[in-house]
Amino acid sequence: MNNLIMPGLPARDIHDDIFWVIIASAIFITALVPGYTTKKITSGIVSGLWTGFASGSIACLKALIFIIFGMNRLLSDPLSIAEWTAVAAKREHRIFQYILHTRSLPEQYFT
Repeated sequence: MNNLIMPGLPARDIHDDIFWVIIASAIFITALVPGYTTKKITSGIVSGLWTGFASGSIACLKALIFIIFGMNRLLSDPLSIAEWTAVAAKREHRIFQYILHTRSLPEQYFT
């Protein structure tokens, strides 16, 4: 969702949190109602499991569709670029520190 509307920080985190609270609340209520009406906890558990499975499946499908059809939007997101740059810098710093301390490259560079 954040990669479609591309809000800045902290709005990005707020939108993300609200989105997941809505989904978690819907799953909880969907599990609570059958359990309460039948007075069986197993009904609520089964309903919650199926609702969670459906929610996860929809999220996975949306992510796959976004990756297939929206990769250019994902790659042009300024916050994602900044995050990936920071991750790469930390990785490079760790490799540099490893080389300084061991005077050799990590094993993975030789394979």
